[in-house]
Amino acid sequence: MNSIRHTLGKPVAALLLAIALLAGTAAAAGTAKAGSTAKPWKITFYANGGYRSSDGKQTVEVNTNLGSTIHLLTGFVRPGFTFLGWSTDPHATTAQYAPNQRVTVGPSFLLSKLYAVWKPNLITITYKPGSGVTLGGHYGLTQTYTYGTTLVLHPPVCSKPGYSLVGWNTKPDGSGTMYHLHDTNIQFAYDTTLYAIWAKVVGYHH
Repeated sequence: MNSIRHTLGKPVAALLLAIALLAGTAAAAGTAKAGSTAKPWKITFYANGGYRSSDGKQTVEVNTNLGSTIHLLTGFVRPGFTFLGWSTDPHATTAQYAPNQRVTVGPSFLLSKLYAVWKPNLITITYKPGSGVTLGGHYGLTQTYTYGTTLVLHPPVCSKPGYSLVGWNTKPDGSGTMYHLHDTNIQFAYDTTLYAIWAKVVGYHH
């Protein structure tokens, strides 16, 4: 080798040395790349009063890596509420991130906890007095309220010849839950129909 360097001269020897150094640097870089691994990251989703409809879970953990792109979870439900999305604040009323939103885990999204954001629904109660009924009073056949607020039943005032009004039931045959005028501490999570239940007055003659 010494004889070759001596024969070829200094320029060629310097070229061979540069090639050797470049080859070594490339090999070292390749080894470092092959041995590197993505840093893991875990995001915990809290249903915040609701649950995931597919399995009933109230807390769901998603394991991913920094730099990975994921879709935020969806498919959560809560009776009486609409799912708006996710927030870092468990008491938020507006969502920072939408359900199924695509995000890249990194400097602009480096979160480990997200809480579901819920909006209470507007619930409609429909009253069905039945046939042969005379309506009166200032209450109508429908009543609306926001779920979670105080609800006082205000059915229409009605009368039916030969019958007395027993109450209002979730089933037309009276086999459901019975309610009465001005009942309180009631919550309907979904739109509900209440049916008038009548009892015949004994001894009544038209």
